[in-house]
Amino acid sequence: MFQEWKNYGLASIAIGGGEPLIHPRIVEIVKLGRDMGYFMAVTTNGTILKPIEANRVHISYDELHSTWKNEDFLQNAIDFYKKQKCIVGINHIVSNLKNIEYIQKTFENFDNFLLIREKPVSQFKDWDKIQYLNYFWIEGCIEGSHCEQGILSFHLDYELKASICSNFKEKIPYTTLIETWNKLKLFNCEIRDSKAPKIF
Repeated sequence: MFQEWKNYGLASIAIGGGEPLIHPRIVEIVKLGRDMGYFMAVTTNGTILKPIEANRVHISYDELHSTWKNEDFLQNAIDFYKKQKCIVGINHIVSNLKNIEYIQKTFENFDNFLLIREKPVSQFKDWDKIQYLNYFWIEGCIEGSHCEQGILSFHLDYELKASICSNFKEKIPYTTLIETWNKLKLFNCEIRDSKAPKIF
């Protein structure tokens, strides 16, 4: 698949989970992607540390993960992947403003902070009260904001079923990049395609 995608000019691959670092060949897979010229990103919960050659590693940290409030654990994971010369970010499913402030004040040496909307329904409604900083990243489907999933990218799961994003329930079997992509473009997402006013 990497070779097929390269023929069409695909530029980046993001590997998530579950926990992708439990895959016995993850180091080899990421290296293959890098060697082929892809920008390789990996999302992990930080419980496994492996010397992957990813361009970017994002570590999930919020109340839904078992590592929550284990400060030494998360800082150790950040420092480990920074030593691997990765861009390191924190992924955070937003539930309240206090948790955002806690992460900002507690951790250091990370490059960006991705604020994620809780799925399928977000209880958090105070997006406009966040004091945004230049290292904040905002997930595309935050309360009607701009999303490029299914427009510039798509999701492929471990069973080779494709969808417009990892949160989208409707999936189709992956065949070829062009055939799969043309089918996925026909799907609509309630959040992405709603007439709700954009807040960003």
